[in-house]
Amino acid sequence: MTDTQVQSAFRPTTSDEPLLEVKDLDVHFRLKNGGLARVVDGANLTIRRNEIIGIAGESGSGKTTLVEAILGINRFSNRQLGGQVLYHARNGEVMDLAALSPHQMARVRLSEIGYVPQGSMNSLSPTMRVADQIVDGMVSHGMSKSKARAKVPELLEKVGLDKRVMRLYPHELSGGMKQRVIIAIGISMEPSIIIADEPTTALDVNVQRRILATLMRLRDEMGVSIIMVSHDVAVHAELVDRLAIMYAGQVVETGGVRPMLKAPLHPYTKGLTDAIPTITATRQRIDGIRGVTPSPDNWPKGCRFHNRCQYAMPQCAEIPPQLVSLSDERVKALNQVETSTEDRMVSCHLYGSGADRD
Repeated sequence: MTDTQVQSAFRPTTSDEPLLEVKDLDVHFRLKNGGLARVVDGANLTIRRNEIIGIAGESGSGKTTLVEAILGINRFSNRQLGGQVLYHARNGEVMDLAALSPHQMARVRLSEIGYVPQGSMNSLSPTMRVADQIVDGMVSHGMSKSKARAKVPELLEKVGLDKRVMRLYPHELSGGMKQRVIIAIGISMEPSIIIADEPTTALDVNVQRRILATLMRLRDEMGVSIIMVSHDVAVHAELVDRLAIMYAGQVVETGGVRPMLKAPLHPYTKGLTDAIPTITATRQRIDGIRGVTPSPDNWPKGCRFHNRCQYAMPQCAEIPPQLVSLSDERVKALNQVETSTEDRMVSCHLYGSGADRD
């Protein structure tokens, strides 16, 4: 698939209506020494209907823990969960997923929220044929076995696989085919949201492109919203409508993907975008972000990025910044760029004064 075809497949059809709202979400783990690892700490994020939103950040920033908390699959005995995960169901009901029991959450998964897990190519049972593994999830959610089996060829076709794949075992499939089988399982009950955690990791660039094209097509054909987790900002640039940047367990910037990549606001976002190689810009040395991500059991006081930030001010080391909404005109003036900055939010003292707080 060419770049032109990928861009033509990208058709923004998003709605302002919220589908999932993450509000002040905490996922803390009690350590053996009595300390607390605050892996996700006060995260805020809104997912709208019919949109693809990306979550990016370094390893250890809390991306996977955040989506696992949304899905209710990281229920360890030492876990402490706080905040809300409000899901606006198709029947008009608003459910706080963070307050559901494990049994209640098991009914929501797959039927309302599909999941493509990290390392999903290892998620298939080596002893079961593809059809049996797809059928298993649908049957567990109340569908008859005959109806579920009849649906398998249609699901495989939706993800670009021939129906003959249903008779094969996982070891007979390529990496890209395994990934698409997992996506077929994720959409089998026609959920409203698909959470895809690093779905292109360990795949070559041609297979990555086919996986991204599959996800875009599913959004357009099924009207499903997609949460795409990846450390690869270039992947987000091709796929998502909006982008959320996570650092040290918090969401530090959100906005439309193209305005964000053209004019990043948070210094951490700028560091990520500056590290993306290009063949069209002036040739120059790419410098990574200095320092390393701090540990979740010892986050820095104040802004958690201040000890790596070239723009750090005295208050950055003492006062935690808040995620604020900035008006178009103010953001344009601060960045001196002619670009749309609608729906931009950032957590940084550079933009704290005069910002429009929600």
